[in-house]
Amino acid sequence: MAEENTCPITNLTAERVALGDRYSYEVRSAEISYTVTGTATALILACRQNDVSSSSQETFSKLAYWVYRQNQEGVKFPKISSAVLDKINNQPFPNMTERNASYLLWVKQRTYPDLSRFIDDTDNPAGIVASCSLNGNDQAHLVHHLYNEGYLNFLDSSSIDQEAHAIKIKLTLQGLEYCEKLEADRSASDEVFVAMWFDSSLDELFEHIKAEVKKELDLNVVRIDRQEHNNKIDDEIIAHLKSCRLVVADFTCSDDGKTHRGGVYFEAGFAQGLQKNVIFTVRKDCVDGLHFDTRQYNHIVWKKQGDKFLEDKENDAKTLGQRIVHRIRAIET
Repeated sequence: MAEENTCPITNLTAERVALGDRYSYEVRSAEISYTVTGTATALILACRQNDVSSSSQETFSKLAYWVYRQNQEGVKFPKISSAVLDKINNQPFPNMTERNASYLLWVKQRTYPDLSRFIDDTDNPAGIVASCSLNGNDQAHLVHHLYNEGYLNFLDSSSIDQEAHAIKIKLTLQGLEYCEKLEADRSASDEVFVAMWFDSSLDELFEHIKAEVKKELDLNVVRIDRQEHNNKIDDEIIAHLKSCRLVVADFTCSDDGKTHRGGVYFEAGFAQGLQKNVIFTVRKDCVDGLHFDTRQYNHIVWKKQGDKFLEDKENDAKTLGQRIVHRIRAIET
């Protein structure tokens, strides 16, 4: 049963539900939702009480932004563990290109197709989270930068200064075109690139994913060792990563996942650097061997049962391919 509580990440009012060893939080004003373990909650609260430095605020902003991105990609309640906290704490702060793009897309979601519609900004918790801003002042500076670049318009620009809050804004036509280009770049390709171990034991898995995605979404699934080319393989991989619609990265490998496939980690990271969506998958016996740097991502855990590849959930009969299709649809909705 939901109860009113305070979100440990944003300090905003949230609906909290007890789920065994963890809690779920839904922060309506910030438009985010997540689950968090008891251990992670204790670490977050200790950080908030004992550390008021700017680095602490950066961690909270990055964490809220990570939740937001997971929600945007169709993961309604991503799980925050102590490992996730460690990873996010050690990640660099998102660069301005990423923050600007994320914020403008957030504005578009709330205004389009009404080109005359203004929305209230800075001090809007959802806008602060979507732009990975530290606070309202940081948000105001980002908004003014986008205004100066011609992507945003103010309802009344004559009385605006760099510290102004509660500004009414909307996208300009230039801002809308920028958003549409971002979306087109992400969805124009019909190619889904699969990064995985090239061992023959996973050939059947690849064919399963390929068939399911083609049947349900009419997208072409490719693996670099199955493509004919006359280039250096590294150049060919990077070319596909730049042109593909999204990436499926499977981290299954030998020795129960302890022998990391460096190429898969590289390809997943390179794709994220290009602002591509990456769907993480791994065979059940390899979960514990996942590298620290990627363990916090929401992997689809799968198992082989007879001749089927199934998601590893007790009460779910979906195949891995069906779950990947579901994730792609959620990303692109």
